[in-house]
Amino acid sequence: MIRAWKRLLAWWRKFRTPVRHTGEGTPQSTQPTQPSQPPPPGSPPPWSSGAPDTTLEWARATGYAYFNDRDWSWLPFIIRLKSGGASKFWEAVDRLEQRKVLRIPSPYRASARSGKAGQTLTVQVLESEFSQVMSDEVWLSSIEASEFCVPLPKPVTSRPFPAPDPAHIQPYPTPPDDAIVVGIIDDAIAFANHRFRWANGTTRFHDIWQQDGLGPHPTFGYGAEFDAPAINDVLRTAANRGLDESEIYARAGVEDYTQETHKTLGRRRAHGTHVADLACGFDPGSAPAKEILMGVQLDQAAVRSIHPALLSTYILDALHFIVAKTEALEQLTNTTYAIVVNISFGWYTGPHDGSAPLEKAIDELVQTRSNIKPMHVVLPAGNSRQERTHARLVLSRIGGGNDTRRLNWRLPPDSRAASMMEIWPRRASDDVQLTLQGPGNSVAVTVTSGNTSNILINGQNVGVIDYKSLVGGQGQRGMRIWLAPTASLDPPVATVPFGDWTITIKNARNKRCMLDAWIARSGRLAGWPIFGRQSTFEDPAYERYGPNGRGRSSDRNNRSYVRLLRTLNGITTGKEPVVVGGFCQSDLGSAEYSSLGPARGQAGGGVLVGRRPDVAARSDDSPARHGVLAAGSRTGSVVTQDGTSVAAPQIARWIANELMHNRPAGRAAVGAVAATQEGGRPPLGAIGLAPFPGMHAAGRGRLVYDLALLGWGRTIRR
Repeated sequence: MIRAWKRLLAWWRKFRTPVRHTGEGTPQSTQPTQPSQPPPPGSPPPWSSGAPDTTLEWARATGYAYFNDRDWSWLPFIIRLKSGGASKFWEAVDRLEQRKVLRIPSPYRASARSGKAGQTLTVQVLESEFSQVMSDEVWLSSIEASEFCVPLPKPVTSRPFPAPDPAHIQPYPTPPDDAIVVGIIDDAIAFANHRFRWANGTTRFHDIWQQDGLGPHPTFGYGAEFDAPAINDVLRTAANRGLDESEIYARAGVEDYTQETHKTLGRRRAHGTHVADLACGFDPGSAPAKEILMGVQLDQAAVRSIHPALLSTYILDALHFIVAKTEALEQLTNTTYAIVVNISFGWYTGPHDGSAPLEKAIDELVQTRSNIKPMHVVLPAGNSRQERTHARLVLSRIGGGNDTRRLNWRLPPDSRAASMMEIWPRRASDDVQLTLQGPGNSVAVTVTSGNTSNILINGQNVGVIDYKSLVGGQGQRGMRIWLAPTASLDPPVATVPFGDWTITIKNARNKRCMLDAWIARSGRLAGWPIFGRQSTFEDPAYERYGPNGRGRSSDRNNRSYVRLLRTLNGITTGKEPVVVGGFCQSDLGSAEYSSLGPARGQAGGGVLVGRRPDVAARSDDSPARHGVLAAGSRTGSVVTQDGTSVAAPQIARWIANELMHNRPAGRAAVGAVAATQEGGRPPLGAIGLAPFPGMHAAGRGRLVYDLALLGWGRTIRR
């Protein structure tokens, strides 16, 4: 690990001044680095093998051209400590923090030193002093693995959230002893909407953290926090002056119309508001006193980009924010509260075996917190079943008829988002050779295990292949390919040709090898301006539509390497989260977009082999009436939104209701209720009722319940 960081330090010094590559010439590829030793077979190594992270290397070498909407003054990492290395780690942290070159959010520090936390935490390193931190061998010797995450967000506002008037402080009402905390981690949470207010007009949110607000946040170092008294003062001022909700968000600095940023709350439909209404929205007069709301509005730039390197740090910090605020409230009230958190986000890539850093961190946090009171995290299964972003290849042993296979990766034109793919072998002993060839022979790069290589076209660095730093739960070494966008509005930024990029994979071992490949999400998000366009796998053998003209919904009779199975959200394969698929209310048929399991198995670690969705919930009213109804961004408005993102918060609401009534909740309980309901239906379906779609789509069953029975209060129907 120390040698690996020293290699990164040497590289950092070499490229300390960013240089943009220019010039013309023939297609080129760099020589790969010397291979590092593979991890021991059979052991459960960390996500990273300790090699320098290629995302950081490529970002630095290209002058941050493809991540230029970030604040590069601090570099965040997710790190995992060695067993028994905590004392050395905190010794180094104290020394580095005194020099103001490193900072760790206080919830991690407090929990770790009290012995309550797991081994995973986030760290921010001062960019200008990066070499100083990386030369501290005590620090490095205590770290088992690390993953770089794209740096902190720039504030989307120039206006701070106003401090409350001391003469009109309206504190949050003291919750009952048996109250629960419901956390929403999303974007565009319209806190002024009456669905999130008490009968007297005050807010039901105890705290909200806007990660790209004007800070810095005193605990996490970025973003802005506003608590109930601050929100109530803004609401009171608006009511006295007759201001509408748009003016509330403008005065609060949440929506700054003097800035050239996307206004998520300026639109009729807001993802986080819709999700929050399904999870915890009530008419003001019927909101339960037992429910304490906490919200985190994710960084807009990270949400737009979707890449794992852009979101994982912020989601983990958001979870720790909710837990830390709950613990602070518990100290004031001298009681403890159960926690339910909904995160209607995710991505396509990752090892899909429970070993991704965010997955491990969620498992650790949930297990630790549940020793005090139950904590449940609810996640959507994903919407990528039909996206053609997953492929599975089987290579025969060397000399066999199929020891070499090809993937066609189609990059669409006019995409301003970088494209990324990950390829994961099944076993630690698997070894392949990968060759990437651009359209029209524009570039050809070959990489073998333990190596990395930049991708150069006409002397410009337009991508990187990493076959070194990714390691999955069974010790298998993964491959990651980054490619520049196919279009740019900034002329100096290099782009790559659109069209079909060919990936040739050749078996390097004398035994059969199975690989899964996932393309990262880069397509358009609902409610956002078009930025990227989704790249896909293209195979002539893949039949997208069936004889009835409908899209393919299963792998039955599928002769292509493009597969629908194993398309689960890349952060849903851990042990603890509740994972939710989607179905249509009219006939209980599985939503055609709802991602399928099973996950890839993991040896040891307590992670279930073949992880699937736990249950399915309503995500569409019918095949013709897409989505479900819930709150729009303004009070009184109702909009539709589909996807497993809207199925997950309904299960979160069900879990919260069970906890408030002191009934069993969580994965086992929700699965048992779904299985009981499923047992009362004909297994092969009936007139107007679709058959059970299988465990890969719906886990233990389709959970049907009327939101009105949980006090939702909506009477609008379509």
